[in-house]
Amino acid sequence: MSSETAITIPQNFCDINFVDNLKKYVVPELPEVSGPLLDRVIRDKVIHFCNETEFWVFQLQPISVSTSVVDYFMLTELGDDVQVNKITSVELEGTRLEPGRDYILNNKTTIRLTAEPTADVVSALKIRVSLRPARDKNMIDERIFDDYYDAWRYGVISDLCKMKNQTWSSASQAEDYNRLYWDGITRAKADLNNLGVSANAQVNLGNFTLNNRSYDGRTKGGQSSFS
Repeated sequence: MSSETAITIPQNFCDINFVDNLKKYVVPELPEVSGPLLDRVIRDKVIHFCNETEFWVFQLQPISVSTSVVDYFMLTELGDDVQVNKITSVELEGTRLEPGRDYILNNKTTIRLTAEPTADVVSALKIRVSLRPARDKNMIDERIFDDYYDAWRYGVISDLCKMKNQTWSSASQAEDYNRLYWDGITRAKADLNNLGVSANAQVNLGNFTLNNRSYDGRTKGGQSSFS
């Protein structure tokens, strides 16, 4: 037997075009790059960031469990802008369930409990998922953009600089920017592990010289300090 629930995303959940807005921070660094190439690299890097960090979390509406029902399906009615990356946590009546032992993920949207519930309980099953932008869409939550656009910018510039035989190719800058990007991933994971702590915490990212500018390694509020 099975039960179903729908993922419901609040109105205006994704309210900023991250591709267009991130270009404002990439193009000054690499003015030679534009058009579909830049759009694709930006989109791929933001999706990679979401997949790697699982920081963009969403609590689904609680599911009522029924006696002897073990399968619970989520209908992913997310709209066109967002996709479920993975299920990150499952709780039943306040107890966190362990994957494999307490439940099995048949796919990204199906949970099978290993033990049949012995009673009908309203809103007993709570599931949290991580999200990512849809592959062909450009929208994201503005608050997320504000917190992590700097890391995305570093990743995009790194990927572009890795390209060979281009006027903007630079193996050394690709390496430096990639290091900053992965420091941003570390920051996002720390923010996730310390829920309730501001995502704008300061992080030491090291010291670099990029495009003849000195980077002092301190960030706050998603802002980088250059001199």
